[in-house]
Amino acid sequence: WDDGVMTTDSTITMSECAGVLQYAQTVFEGLKAYTTVDGKIVVFRPDLNAQRLEESAKRLEIPAFPQERFLDAIEKVVKANADYVPPYGTGATLYLRPFIFGSSSVIGVKPADEVPTSRAAQSPSPSRFPTLTARLRTAPDTSRRA
Repeated sequence: WDDGVMTTDSTITMSECAGVLQYAQTVFEGLKAYTTVDGKIVVFRPDLNAQRLEESAKRLEIPAFPQERFLDAIEKVVKANADYVPPYGTGATLYLRPFIFGSSSVIGVKPADEVPTSRAAQSPSPSRFPTLTARLRTAPDTSRRA
């Protein structure tokens, strides 16, 4: 793995024989960054995402991205995109989608023989259940009574 760079370029150029295209040789995770009541930006359990991504890559015979590098990269991506993390109380988050895929040319099933491509895309994510969230905060007691 190289040192990596931050980029705004969402274009990836690769061979039509790339492992990801021919054999779906890819793994991904999903994380959310959100703002706490005291204004800090946090990511929910990124260590477990790092562990799962590494284990998944090994299963697909993709060179695993080291967990400590994953955590560092997530921290940098969140910091660089802090302006897009919604404020506390909105129910919204900044969704992160780190992924790794086999980008080496291969026709024939085999392990990736070069360092694969790794990226972390991000996108603001609205509350998934805004009306339910509002109802849960204000709903009267509707529990059954004997």
